[in-house]
Amino acid sequence: SKIAPLRILSIDIECASTGHFPNPKNDPVIQISNICIEFGVNNNAPIVQKLFSYKPCADIVGVDVHSYQSEAQMLREWRAFVKDIDPDIITGFNINMFDIPYLINRANELNVKEFPFLSRIITTQSKVKHKTSKVKGFMNRDNIDINIEGRIILDMYTYVLREQKLRSYSLNNVSFQF
Repeated sequence: SKIAPLRILSIDIECASTGHFPNPKNDPVIQISNICIEFGVNNNAPIVQKLFSYKPCADIVGVDVHSYQSEAQMLREWRAFVKDIDPDIITGFNINMFDIPYLINRANELNVKEFPFLSRIITTQSKVKHKTSKVKGFMNRDNIDINIEGRIILDMYTYVLREQKLRSYSLNNVSFQF
């Protein structure tokens, strides 16, 4: 028997950084890349490949590139895109600990009030909650919990970390291994 197709949105963000690591209080999101497929339909061919860019960006073959002069406007348009594409699953690499919290916190800094309403329940606001848990009784691990009701967040970094023993969990090494 067949299951209903799942709409899967894979995202990645790029940020400008004034320091060693980007900080949503000061550092802008400069690009949000997206690819969306319907799992089980048309050999999983992408239905959308879209890039949101703060400031002009060169064209990319096969990608719908949208550039904005305002970072706040780019974030508004990306949120509208997510609501319109209506994914069942949002995935990426380290999106739970970095990409999604960064987008929510950056939108907050820019006073984009509608941004955190990403769930399928239109009145539910997505929030970033920090949690600390003990690992094997002696080590503390910081975790971030994000609620986006009606959508599954599948972070490939977290999955690989739990399921594989690797010498490094960097995106480059994980890509090389798999």
